[in-house]
Amino acid sequence: MMALYAGILTLAFIEMNFTEMIPMYLGTVIGLLAFVFTIFRAGPMMFSLKQFERLSVLPVKPAAIVISRFISLYLTDLAISVCSTGAVLIVCASKLSLSPWFYISMAASSLVLPLLPMTASMIVGTGIYALTATMKRKNTFQIIFSFAFLALYFS
Repeated sequence: MMALYAGILTLAFIEMNFTEMIPMYLGTVIGLLAFVFTIFRAGPMMFSLKQFERLSVLPVKPAAIVISRFISLYLTDLAISVCSTGAVLIVCASKLSLSPWFYISMAASSLVLPLLPMTASMIVGTGIYALTATMKRKNTFQIIFSFAFLALYFS
């Protein structure tokens, strides 16, 4: 769905002769999506005691468990980035005659682009998780606080 959205909007930018805005648009869309999707997963994924207890019996260091969780978050955000960038590059290649440097730089930036929103959303998600950790109905409050933050963020 994201690739279709990115491709159609890129096509609209090309039709309106806003081709110089395509990389900025792509960066904004990928950043916002990575931010929103990671907020909901960051706290529970990073600090879930049940998952940690299951994995702590394995002969691996606790640092390896934490690193694997970071990598898992990065890979899911990277999938969003690569799908969106791939759709944009296909539309640009079919409609525009751009230099090879454009395609190389867009492909390389899709690997780095999810890092900043992932970091920011992990801070927010961890803060929400820490705030609700001692509450009686913590899952309900996590959802409420997450939606409240996103409503404030996008307003």
